[in-house]
Amino acid sequence: MNHIVLVEDDPDDVYFFRQVIKKSDIELRLTNLSDGIELLEFLNRKQDEQFLIFLDLNMPRMSGLEVLAHLKEKELINKHIVIAYTTSDYNKDIEDAYDLGVKSYIVKPSNQAELSSLIQSALDYWFNWNKLPEPINGI
Repeated sequence: MNHIVLVEDDPDDVYFFRQVIKKSDIELRLTNLSDGIELLEFLNRKQDEQFLIFLDLNMPRMSGLEVLAHLKEKELINKHIVIAYTTSDYNKDIEDAYDLGVKSYIVKPSNQAELSSLIQSALDYWFNWNKLPEPINGI
């Protein structure tokens, strides 16, 4: 089974993401965490597993960029596929996220139909089209 971790504090965005997962042809397991500290605690408990992580940048307690810096410092950024999934289209945020190791940077559209399409396209890309080295294929 493919395991996705959604790090998102907005209940509406979580709801839309879950709806896309339910309709997807891909067999997926979704874990939702509401901030960066929860993600780091989760990854600490699940050290032997790899995840596709959709990471919001604007969160309480610890921002997505702070999470990325921590993952890079601990050399965990390449163990997981981390996708920035945010409303921020500021070039500085985009540059910083890529410098810290994200594999993709997705700006959330403002309407539900576009958001659903974007999520499904991202899932299709990572689980159907993209080829990864064997150790990462077990996501």
